[in-house]
Amino acid sequence: MIMIPQDATERTLTIDWFLDAIDRGSLTVFDADDMLAQLRLIGDVANLERVATALASRGPTRRPMPMWQQPHGAAFYGGNAPA
Repeated sequence: MIMIPQDATERTLTIDWFLDAIDRGSLTVFDADDMLAQLRLIGDVANLERVATALASRGPTRRPMPMWQQPHGAAFYGGNAPA
């Protein structure tokens, strides 16, 4: 969980770091969802719109999920998933 500072200047720096970390692939979509939820909770509409717009403009993630992390359920095995 990324903690949002109360001070507006520190909050802006944290969000800048956050967006840069998303660009580098250091954070995940779950971190982005957490950040948006925290901004919504504290009512920071300006930064909420800034983060949401920045995330939306990035499109799909730049690095695909490694094969060993991808789900291998029934669809992967053609309906015959091992127990």
